Amino acid sequence: MSPSDPDAIPNELLRKAEQASPQTTQKASQRQQEQTRSAKSNPVCDVDRNMARRDIQAELEDRYAPNYSTVESLLERNMEAYDKICTYSGTGKSGEVLRELKDRYYPNFGTINSLYERNMEAAGRLD
Repeated sequence: MSPSDPDAIPNELLRKAEQASPQTTQKASQRQQEQTRSAKSNPVCDVDRNMARRDIQAELEDRYAPNYSTVESLLERNMEAYDKICTYSGTGKSGEVLRELKDRYYPNFGTINSLYERNMEAAGRLD
């Protein structure tokens, strides 16, 4: 490790931290794998976040330009909804509802989230 190498110190510190606490590193890795699995089973989150952002932004710009403050506000709300949707299970009734809503309303994540929550509440009452 050379003091003039800017990457050497952080990499050395990271290596030492991983050696000192392999359980912490393992738990973080497991959490990341679980989130990835959950997102993959969720049909809405099959679409990469960056692509989803570009899709909703394009739709909002078509609809609301030149009112860019509205576009910006709605874009942020839609991406918050996207992130919330990606926490939902993509299996069973939840997956069926998400698939249907994605087919009808993509890329309007605010609408998808709102209707998903209402549908799942109704499904719970009917069970």
